[in-house]
Amino acid sequence: MKKLLFISVLIILAACNKTDIDGYKQYTIEEGSHYTNGYLNYRPLQDDRLHQEIYFGYECWYDKSYVVHSGYNKLTGLSQIAGVHNKSGRIVWQPDFDRVGYIKLSAYVYGADTTHGYIIAESGWTAQYITTVKTGDKFDIRIHRWDDKWEFFVGHTECVWIYADTPTGLMTLLIPYFGGRDAAYHEMNIYIKAID
Repeated sequence: MKKLLFISVLIILAACNKTDIDGYKQYTIEEGSHYTNGYLNYRPLQDDRLHQEIYFGYECWYDKSYVVHSGYNKLTGLSQIAGVHNKSGRIVWQPDFDRVGYIKLSAYVYGADTTHGYIIAESGWTAQYITTVKTGDKFDIRIHRWDDKWEFFVGHTECVWIYADTPTGLMTLLIPYFGGRDAAYHEMNIYIKAID
């Protein structure tokens, strides 16, 4: 009986993520939710580099009239294994409200150790704009953790560095999350393929 229950749970978890023919994993954030359907598939062991190819579903763009509280939606990144809000580096997104179908991407670091002189902000995080992409168009991202900074690339953009006290131990992969304080205004799909 236990074996049958275990196999059933594995089948259900495997069904939560869809992979299309090109190797992209589809992450769905349901209306009214923060978490993607793939949150159980996060990888607990990750090195200090991340390389992915990504594209947004067209429904990821939304009008500013939906927004109650402004905030960044999290796309992908790395953090120390003991907590996503402690010493994490990721790429975040918001719609370009002036251009229908376009998404602004920024480098984002959460949690800094002020004892080493890296004062990010009173809120404990900082973001720096990288580039704008079009929904449906594929783009390449790279994130790299160094001893004293996070390095971010999107496509062939110039590198963005954010200096911060970075984790020294094992890393975990971060997957899409909606918010801020607001939950998803409608169903949104993001497609991610690991490179390397």
